[in-house]
Amino acid sequence: MSSPFAIPVELVRDAIAKVDCDGLLHPATEAMRDWAAMVVSQLTGAPAATEAAATESAVRGSPAQLSLEQLPIDAGERVALAAGEPVLLCLLHAEWQMQKVTSDDADWLIVTEVVDQGRHQTVEFEAARCRSLGSMAATLVHDLNNQFNSVLALSALLDGYVRDETDRAALRELERGTKAGSRMASCLARLLIRGRERQRFSSAEMLEDALSMVRKSLELAGANLQVHVAPDVPDLRGSAIEVVQSVMSGLVAMEQSRATEVRCGMTREPVAIAGGRVRDCVVLRCHAGPWNEQAMAPLLEVIAGVPGMLSRVASSPDVLESVGNATIAQRRMGGDLSAIRDGDAVQLTYVWPTAN
Repeated sequence: MSSPFAIPVELVRDAIAKVDCDGLLHPATEAMRDWAAMVVSQLTGAPAATEAAATESAVRGSPAQLSLEQLPIDAGERVALAAGEPVLLCLLHAEWQMQKVTSDDADWLIVTEVVDQGRHQTVEFEAARCRSLGSMAATLVHDLNNQFNSVLALSALLDGYVRDETDRAALRELERGTKAGSRMASCLARLLIRGRERQRFSSAEMLEDALSMVRKSLELAGANLQVHVAPDVPDLRGSAIEVVQSVMSGLVAMEQSRATEVRCGMTREPVAIAGGRVRDCVVLRCHAGPWNEQAMAPLLEVIAGVPGMLSRVASSPDVLESVGNATIAQRRMGGDLSAIRDGDAVQLTYVWPTAN
């Protein structure tokens, strides 16, 4: 059978039928056989099983008999269809466009399913709603971590007043549960923000967010915190929540190392990252001293990724696991996180490419 298109009929996926002089449809494609069987089933009120059988029969080569006169359209639509104008037909919660065309002195009926615009818009709205809920949930997780850190700060404050061993054990259990909750919240935040669009945000505000969650803990631990942010630090692009978590993880590690002096300085510098290419970057250097071998040496090993670092993480998962995650997050943003011993202090250096 010929085709109204410039390609062989067996390659056409639309529902196409040749219309004879009596208006009877002769399906030229399997899609038309299925469509005709569906229409006949609707016209005769056949149950689902009979409809399936009719469809199967159509595919085998015995199409359901259907004519233009049987189509459930009104008289005006029949006139329009005969004139070659497109006509819509609604069946089984779907909308179909029918059009009769003439090719090589033969009449053809072409049927295509029309996309349900309302349904399409509903899907788009639902996708936007899910994105919005994901963003809101990630923000709530961020705020929840603030509360976790407040609990840890209160625990550190109470530690000096507890004398009873039972109460001290309860306090330690509270700390373990809070840190476990903080780790789970951080993992949830990473899952929620993964795959989201990279957003532009202020690097200075990011640092202030991270400091707001640990400033009280550092104060209660007796650490003197000094912060300096250069006036020209540019914006970053990525996930602000993930970056805040990374910086907070490093600061918590410094607090846990019993540092008495913590200095944070943020500047704008050209740095060779991403395979040695020099780029405009935001650099955050965090110093903590005095040097504490037991706490700070494992920190350097985990960030450097030296052999045996996993055993270090296993021995102190509350701090080192989050620092390891921060290292991965930095790489994912195209930046870097390194740690060195700087005299009598440890220095963590965060690097991010600017959004410019």
